[in-house]
Amino acid sequence: MYKINKYFFLMSLLSVLIQCSKKDKKSSVNQSNQTQQIISQNFSCMLGNSNFNTSDMNCAPLITQGIDSLLMLNAYSQTDSISFGFTLKVNGLGNFSHDSSTVSTINRFVLNYGSPGINLVTYISKSGTINVTKYDRPNNIYAGTFSAIMTLSSNPSSTLAISNGTFYAQP
Repeated sequence: MYKINKYFFLMSLLSVLIQCSKKDKKSSVNQSNQTQQIISQNFSCMLGNSNFNTSDMNCAPLITQGIDSLLMLNAYSQTDSISFGFTLKVNGLGNFSHDSSTVSTINRFVLNYGSPGINLVTYISKSGTINVTKYDRPNNIYAGTFSAIMTLSSNPSSTLAISNGTFYAQP
């Protein structure tokens, strides 16, 4: 009887160890899959009738006196010589508008075509909104949608619509 119990105990222990080993392997596989996930970022919009899409971007809050005061986003394409960005009074989730009461580029959308000093064309928003759908400062994850009506800085009667804008930033 003693030998049977000892045998049963050893088999039970072996079975438990095998089950734990399988769980550890599943756990480590899941962990390795998580670390292999590609962190993505994307910025896209329609500039008039042209699609602009890039993963070359950066996004971060500006913090003044310990409080998030502005959200800065810059997206660019060196191939197309386009840079687009905004610095808006955004400090969380929700809808935010640009400030049309000032000509400052702070709290505005800005679009540049060309290279600085060489045929640079700049548009500044006449009106614009952003809907922030993800604002996770501890993890630096920001996402949302936007649209704007831009005016040519050298000729304010010339406008350019920006529509269907989306961004997702996770450095």
